[in-house]
Amino acid sequence: RPGVSSIGVREVIYMFSCPVCLFSEMPFPPQDYHICPCCGTEFGNDDEDLTYSELRDQWIRAGAPWFFGRPPLDWNPWVQLLHGSFGVETMAVAQPAQADVWAEGLEQLEYA
Repeated sequence: RPGVSSIGVREVIYMFSCPVCLFSEMPFPPQDYHICPCCGTEFGNDDEDLTYSELRDQWIRAGAPWFFGRPPLDWNPWVQLLHGSFGVETMAVAQPAQADVWAEGLEQLEYA
């Protein structure tokens, strides 16, 4: 089975990360028409004409919904993106008004 390796009696399950939404529990690598259950990107199809960043922006603009089945317990797309170091991009795309408020606050702090 892809993503599973038998070592003696023990099985090791390999997890892969989605380069679009940064979901870290994909059971298959992001290639060969596999689909991310989180953002729904079909690798080898959706990423033919769009970059991972463009696909990520589309997913975020749609509200970063879970794509297939039930999401993991306590799943949060914003935390997932922050853990993947995409916090600045996420805030700029997902909540530009809030990002502007934070920027204004930082300017006030610098000159206070």
